[in-house]
Formats: sequence, structure tokens, C-alpha cells
Amino acid sequence: MSFKKKKKSFIILDSGIGGLYILKKIYKYIPNNIKIIYFMDNLKFPYGNKNYLYITKRIFKIIKYLNKIYYIKIVVLACTTASIASLKYLKKKFKFPIIGIYPYIKKKIKKTKQKNILLIGTYLTINSYHVNNIIKKYLSKNINIIKKYSSELVNQSELKINKNKINLNNIKNIFQKEINIKNLNTIIIGCTHYNFLTKEIKKVFKKEIFFIKNISRVKKKIICILSKKKYKRKKKDYFFFTKKKYKNKYIKKIFQLYKFNKFKKINI
Repeated sequence: MSFKKKKKSFIILDSGIGGLYILKKIYKYIPNNIKIIYFMDNLKFPYGNKNYLYITKRIFKIIKYLNKIYYIKIVVLACTTASIASLKYLKKKFKFPIIGIYPYIKKKIKKTKQKNILLIGTYLTINSYHVNNIIKKYLSKNINIIKKYSSELVNQSELKINKNKINLNNIKNIFQKEINIKNLNTIIIGCTHYNFLTKEIKKVFKKEIFFIKNISRVKKKIICILSKKKYKRKKKDYFFFTKKKYKNKYIKKIFQLYKFNKFKKINI
């Protein structure tokens, strides 16, 4: 590659485009002298159906590759599954900050008065030691956590980001059992992709749903490392992907919405 390792870089890494939700929330806090690189590992999409060791090796390989080319200021693992699988290992291997994203369970749930709470995520996330340990440690016996994993929700999220119309029946089929549970109006978002589907989920439940998202903590960590100021960024950002998949019309929309300047396939 022809890039020079001069400018500081802000890396957002995900197997799909769910991490764009994080980028949208923190974009204005990233100074102009820091290059934004969104790395979509769509060759291995989704991470949620792979084992911890595989995910860790894959992400280590990607970050090591990027570190040879760029002066990395910060890496954000925009995938909850990837964070749970590899964050501890990666922090030991690299000196720059690496921020992961986890289901926000501790404080929010401890204060809630709801008896039934739905936790949605990938299979690896909601069945991980990390998540189950937090549930056991922080929750009272009066609270019932209903765990739901769905790879189809990830696919539906990608469709929506790709500006396709979402069929509500597909969402309804995923939550068929949970819709009928009484006093269920709180849902913990355990996958970054799912943040894009909150409107559709509310519609299929046909009632007001309170979503507990994990973006606020990630945003605070990023702002502390970078700056609390807000900036008007210029179009000098990069979107990398590992498998040529999306149509040109979609790529143009991504450019317009998120101000990416270059879109390039990486063989890794």
C-alpha cells in the first residue's frame, strides 16, 4: 500500500457495518489531524458464529497489519462478540488504547424496577463468562434476565443500513416467544448492529420499549483519550473491506453519509 505512516489514525473495526453506529456518535469529537479508518472484515462476517480463538487471531492479524502502515492513536472494537473474545489479549499485545464494547448491564439494571428484562446479542456474547458473571454478581433475585441470540438480527441490520426496506414480519418471527411475556419493556442491546433496529423492534412489540445501549460508556472513553471539543471534519477518511460485496450505489451512500474519502479492498 502507498500510505505513509505519518498521520495519527483512529481505527474502527467490525466484521460488518454495525460499527457505523459508533462512528456516527463520536465522529464530531475526532480532531482533523487524526485519520479515521473504518475496517470492515466482511470476508469473515459475521464474527458471532465463530469461536473465541479464531476471532482473536483474526483481529490480532488485522491490527498488526494496520499498525505497520499507520501510527495508531486508538482502536475501537465495534463488535461486542469480538470485544468479549479478544480485548484482554489485544491490550497485552499493543501499547495504544484499544476500546471494546460490552452489554451495559451493571448500574442500569441494578436500579431498574422491571422484573423481566430481555438481553439480545450473538450466541457467543450472551453465553459468555463475562456476561453471565455480571448477571450473577449485580442482579437481584427479583429480576429475570431472558437471553435471546439471533444471527438473523445482524443480517436485518445490514439490510437496513444498506437502505433496504425491513419486513417487520421477519423481526416479529425472531421475537415470537418474547412478545407475549408480561411486564417485558426493557431490552439490553448486546450487539452493535441491533442499535439500528430499535424502531422496528418497538413496532413488533406494540408498546414502549426502553433500550439499554452501550454506546455512552464507549463515547466517554473515546472523548477522554481524544478531546472534549467538537470539530467540523474534512473528507479525509478511509473505508477498508476484505471482500468485494456491496454495489456501487451503496458505496456512494456510505461516502455521502459518513464522509469517507477512499474505499479500498484489503487482502488479508
